[in-house]
Amino acid sequence: MTSNTQVSKLYEELECQISGERSKVALEHSQKEARALASLETEVAEREAALRSLEEEQLKMRQRLEQVLAAETAARSENSFLSQHVEKLEADLNRREFEVQELQSTLDALKHRTKEEKRRRAHQAFKVRCCQML
Repeated sequence: MTSNTQVSKLYEELECQISGERSKVALEHSQKEARALASLETEVAEREAALRSLEEEQLKMRQRLEQVLAAETAARSENSFLSQHVEKLEADLNRREFEVQELQSTLDALKHRTKEEKRRRAHQAFKVRCCQML
């Protein structure tokens, strides 16, 4: 073999090795890209699932907020009604207490007049008896 043939053969072997290395690198690069793409797709799917879960939770929270606001509105309305009712009852109680005081005052006056009338009659009866005895 001549040196040119040897060089040619070495060159071909080297080119074959380089081509093999290039194919190997290209395959590794392609596999690496496929793994990265699969990883990204998995991450995107996980994030989409998390987003759906958050959206469902947000919807539930909005519905709960609407329920709470409706309950608060109903409670405020009932409190207003009850407050007005309490005011009416307090006014009625005050009026009745005043009436009781008035009636008590009238009763006390009647008792006093009755007592005075009994004294007066007893005094007159005493005078009549005294006069009859004389």
